Amino acid sequence: MPYATTNSISIGGTRPTTNTTVVGSHGSAGFATGTFTTLGVEDFSLNAAMIYPNPTKGIFTVKSKSDLKSITVYTQTGALVKSIQVTDFENTEINVEGLPTGIYLLELQNDTDKSWKKVIIE
Repeated sequence: MPYATTNSISIGGTRPTTNTTVVGSHGSAGFATGTFTTLGVEDFSLNAAMIYPNPTKGIFTVKSKSDLKSITVYTQTGALVKSIQVTDFENTEINVEGLPTGIYLLELQNDTDKSWKKVIIE
């Protein structure tokens, strides 16, 4: 159907992440401008896990969208500091108060995936 009859037009095809398209008409029917934004694909891997606050004083939270089974904390030289079995993978609070200031490595692991994150203890 013509634009003037339906006041809408379907546009298909590939386009960049953000695109502005102007639809004009011949004569006095008017025009429309539309801005399109491509929706992203959310990352559910352990790489997308967040650690906050970072830097921390010793208590921080690990938030993951995927199934997280265990968190292991290591020093930069690879010495084991603490192992935690995770029961709530969405928000797991870790307490490492009393550790010397520095950068520590977190090994996040589930049945099929492993990821490493850094946390700074002040």
